[in-house]
Amino acid sequence: MDFHIDLIRNDFKAGTQSAVARVYLSEDSYGLIVKDTAGEHYENNIFDALGEQAKGPAATIVDAMARLFKGPYLVASEPHEDQKCPFAGGSLPIEQVEVTGDFVLPAV
Repeated sequence: MDFHIDLIRNDFKAGTQSAVARVYLSEDSYGLIVKDTAGEHYENNIFDALGEQAKGPAATIVDAMARLFKGPYLVASEPHEDQKCPFAGGSLPIEQVEVTGDFVLPAV
C-alpha cells in the first residue's frame, strides 16, 4: 500500500496549518520521494534531518519523521492515503485545545 506523510507548517498569526511538503512511502520498498507542496524548498531539510534513515524501510522513515518533526512550527502528520489527506483542499484552521492545570513550556 502506498501512503504519504505531510510536513505541516503551523502559522499561528494566520491561525492555519498548511502542508508544505509531502513524503511518499511504500510499505514494500525502501526510501522515499518528497514533493514540495508550498513552492518552498523543504526537500533538502527533510533529507538532511533523516540522514541515512531516508534509505530505510517505510516504518523507519515514519518513526523518524514523527520524532524529528514535532515542534511548534513544523510537524509530521500521521501516514495516510492520498484519498484520505486532510490537506487535499488546502490549509486548515489550527485547532485550539483547552489546557487544564498548570501549563509548563518544555525545556529546549
